[in-house]
Amino acid sequence: MSDALVGIDAIDWAELEHAYGSAEDVPGMLRDLYRPEKAADASDDLLTHVYHQGGAVYSSAPAALVYVLKAAADPAIAPTVRHELLELVGALAYAANTAEPRFVPQAWPASWDLAVTDLLPLLDDPAAPNRIAVADALAEARHRADEVIAALQARWAGEPEQESRTQLIDAVGSLIPHADAQRDDALRRDPETADTSAPLRTRGRATGGRRHAQLRCAGLVSVERCQ
Repeated sequence: MSDALVGIDAIDWAELEHAYGSAEDVPGMLRDLYRPEKAADASDDLLTHVYHQGGAVYSSAPAALVYVLKAAADPAIAPTVRHELLELVGALAYAANTAEPRFVPQAWPASWDLAVTDLLPLLDDPAAPNRIAVADALAEARHRADEVIAALQARWAGEPEQESRTQLIDAVGSLIPHADAQRDDALRRDPETADTSAPLRTRGRATGGRRHAQLRCAGLVSVERCQ
């Protein structure tokens, strides 16, 4: 636990905010993730305080993100708790991509970029629900779309679980409009698929109707091309 929390006391949490005010209680939540009897409550508290209901990214989120991901990657923590933490990461990333820029702190992009690097190895997590949550979160990594698509494709080739395979396809489809290497192909097949102005996702799933079908088709074509 000590290595995972290096630097936590150097952050001025009292100057940061979450949904209920000062974020000075966030370090305690992060520490409790490593206490088995408190971990589940701590992950719930982080969701309600640091994420809350979306629509904005609180100033505590960039500082907390690195510690949330370290806990999510720790096999000593219960898989269900790690799953909730991965869902928190995805929820924060979705909020950052969909909120008005004035509601996203300047520290978020750099923190999210580091998080993407930490998320990529977790595509191989032993627990299928966690792999699904990782793919869902990585679908928000628009700034590294080509790199992330390649990783999702590689995971799809060896993924045994159908639900995980479906999530990988949806994630690839969501990223294609932002990917230099594959956007032209998508545009030739269906101009609307490559429309970056259209909403791509709702939290936890691709959008419904025709848009969903377009993105899933583009994702399926992309992953099958790599077999």
